[in-house]
Amino acid sequence: MDKQVDILIWLKCNQKCSFCFQEDESILSKDTIPDLWKILKVLVKWRKQWYTRVNIAWWEATIYKELYPTLKIARQLWYKQIKLITNAIKFKDFDYAKKIIPYLDDLAISFHSSDKNIQDSLTKMKGSYDYLIEAIKNVKKIKPNINLINHTVITRENFEDLENHTKNIINLWFYRIDYLNMMPNTSLNKNLYVSPTILSVKLIDIIEKYKNDIKIEICYTQPCFYKWYEEYISWFDYSRDFLSNREDVLLSWQETLMDYKVTLDECNWCKYFNDCRWFWNEDKINNS
Repeated sequence: MDKQVDILIWLKCNQKCSFCFQEDESILSKDTIPDLWKILKVLVKWRKQWYTRVNIAWWEATIYKELYPTLKIARQLWYKQIKLITNAIKFKDFDYAKKIIPYLDDLAISFHSSDKNIQDSLTKMKGSYDYLIEAIKNVKKIKPNINLINHTVITRENFEDLENHTKNIINLWFYRIDYLNMMPNTSLNKNLYVSPTILSVKLIDIIEKYKNDIKIEICYTQPCFYKWYEEYISWFDYSRDFLSNREDVLLSWQETLMDYKVTLDECNWCKYFNDCRWFWNEDKINNS
């Protein structure tokens, strides 16, 4: 089984997505500058223990000035699978993309709608959609065989566009699409939450129509909403170790998540109990 180290760089981003808690003052007030030396030591440490995959994420790694040496060292250490999670808008600069992309095997891009107005509204960045299209073209020009993964965070804003978005993603050379259920545990995003009861019907329909055209995964959800479609639920199938400059923030965030989760009596007998992320307490969300 491949083992993966996750490098969670920092809390800064060059977008202000409506569904993200990055803008929460309690988070921003604890932000710090990443320590490159600490990142490099972790890469060496886990490679010595035969970790073969590295995932670089959170929040926007492309605006971290030391991203290039981090990737370069990871490749020199013979990590066989290097992945970057990004909004990718910096890759609209071909020269920047040409420097970074050759070191990557997997590129996960946050891209949420085929509608320009919705994409721009979700990211609160005018031109976001056009930047992404330009960036994707640059990426494929530089490294045609790179594995492109789409991360789509589902909100009330892009819910009706999901099928058109899926078709658009297929046409843009992505090999996989990850539908991410939004985490509605801040005052900034709770009004954007789509109930999984409604969402599952939409996603099952999309699965049936497009499962032969693109690999589909559904993340941060409960399998009981997807009876007969559990194979599309994403589970972690590798060891994970995290490096973050603010572990205290992540632990605090995890506690907040659990405050908004509940289990039902029948959950205790479910074979997915230890893997499932449990239910959002919708009453608490609506009344908070």
